[in-house]
Amino acid sequence: MSGGMPAHSASIALLVGISHYSSNNTGWDDINGVNDIRILYGRLQQEGFVIDTLTESNATATNIRNALHALSTRTKPNDTIYLHFSGHGQPMEDADGDEQDGWDEAFIPIDAQMWYKEGVYEGNNHIADDEFNICFNHIRRKIGEKGLLFVVFDACHSGTMSREGSDANIDDDAAVRGTYIGFSKDKEYHPLREQKPMCHYDISQENNLSPVIILEACQAWQQNIEVLVDGKYYGPLSYAIYHQLQAESFSRTALQPEVIQGYMQEIIPSWRKQQMVIEQSTK
Repeated sequence: MSGGMPAHSASIALLVGISHYSSNNTGWDDINGVNDIRILYGRLQQEGFVIDTLTESNATATNIRNALHALSTRTKPNDTIYLHFSGHGQPMEDADGDEQDGWDEAFIPIDAQMWYKEGVYEGNNHIADDEFNICFNHIRRKIGEKGLLFVVFDACHSGTMSREGSDANIDDDAAVRGTYIGFSKDKEYHPLREQKPMCHYDISQENNLSPVIILEACQAWQQNIEVLVDGKYYGPLSYAIYHQLQAESFSRTALQPEVIQGYMQEIIPSWRKQQMVIEQSTK
């Protein structure tokens, strides 16, 4: 993406954060996703964003889908849209064959179960990347080439809640946002740890679609472990964005994802194997 921040007629944000997963008996551990939303809300409000939030019991799959649909309906040309998701993530068996490793990446709403159980829970409340992409492209088409879509996933696509091997978590109180358990009827997930991290992907900028910047807290096979700041735990990517927003406007922050990436790496302990991913449209 080149040039300055596109002119826009409105700034709209949808912030989704979940902490207390265990209250729904879904198999997921509690994390601190709501803390991310709390620190970002005020700063984005200062930047003029009109903000909708879905947290805790309100962050169901249906409510998230409805909120995304409502947002895509109300957007207009030149708008700036910020979508933020702080919660668990899970690899989910690819249904349409578009993933090289055979696994989609899914965000976990408050009512999504960890385990596949035929006839009981078959993944209907998982929101996979394919579904997100359809929504993102619809929004990009609505806001057009002078709008901007900025998306953050502070979730682990395939991290682990266990403390194993070289990925061991020294801070036993720091929650891990994800699992190595793949969501599948009968297929076992094996993370490809030997892969060389790719930290920047270019998305082709098609005509009539807005620029897009998507930030993800870790590689598909890595842990996303929370960081402790002033006595509270946050997602490392969320806190890095908040830190940058303390010093810069949103418009400058959004156009400098590498700065966010650099600060996130500073606050992550050196023993942790975790690299942020930037997906960015280019002409």
